[in-house]
Amino acid sequence: MILTYSDVQKYLKLLRRHGFPVRYFVTGEFGSLKGRAHWHIMLYWQERVPEHVLDENFMEQHWPHGWSFWTRPTAHAVRYNCKYIQKDMGEAERQGHLAMSKKPPLGAAYFQQVAEQYVRQGLAPQTLEYSFPEVRRRKADGRLEVVPFMLKDRSGELFLDGFMQKWREAYPGQPWPRSVLLEEYLDVAKRQRRRIAERWEALPPDLSPRQRLQVADDRKVLERLEADEAAKGAGGLVIKQPRHQPKPPMDEYAWRREFDRVNGNGTQQQQEFEQRWRRLQDKQYDEYVQEQQEHGEVVEQQ
Repeated sequence: MILTYSDVQKYLKLLRRHGFPVRYFVTGEFGSLKGRAHWHIMLYWQERVPEHVLDENFMEQHWPHGWSFWTRPTAHAVRYNCKYIQKDMGEAERQGHLAMSKKPPLGAAYFQQVAEQYVRQGLAPQTLEYSFPEVRRRKADGRLEVVPFMLKDRSGELFLDGFMQKWREAYPGQPWPRSVLLEEYLDVAKRQRRRIAERWEALPPDLSPRQRLQVADDRKVLERLEADEAAKGAGGLVIKQPRHQPKPPMDEYAWRREFDRVNGNGTQQQQEFEQRWRRLQDKQYDEYVQEQQEHGEVVEQQ
């Protein structure tokens, strides 16, 4: 059996189509005893909730692929699902599937409330670290400590954007209290460096080919930022280049190098390259013949 995520997507679409808007956190895994493929879904209902039964198997109207089992959310259930986002996952977890609502990310509404609290108190956020007093862990010496969390990526950006928007609405024309965090966020170069640092921190010891390419691209971004800052420091003018520039047509050698860079240069890849290159040459020749014939010139076919 295999995990088919499109089944989950259809299930969520059916719920929304029948008037049950919902956000989700879903993990798919294989059972430890018989390897049975199944899904764990945490559903965050926005309005109505469909008919259901708690703590026993039942046939749900919107899920035609077998039994459903609903239960109330618990800290244990949430912790079990979230094991799939940990860096030190085991082999069994790596075979699973993880997906969640991202537009906006889960928890965005809560952090907008936190931003409103800052504004009401006339304060500015100084860090993206947060915690919940009731979420604690036991240290090696037996004492309990509050677990710290960190807002990252899009969630952190939405939080800071929400704070700045709410501050301008509450205190028009008045600057917010000094905050190194906000100064760095408004500095695009520092923001890009922070994103790269967070991305590199999450990388495993053994990088995949795609991750190596991402690291190489990040290094290019850092080199460009350093060059821009050097030009500004020297009084030069930094010209913003378009994000996507048209690429000139590649010759045979450049095309071969690009193919080898992406796909490797093994025997199978080389054969595939030669076949693709031959098809490309035939296509270019056919276009050339067609163009000459349109101008009334006779081209000898090979």
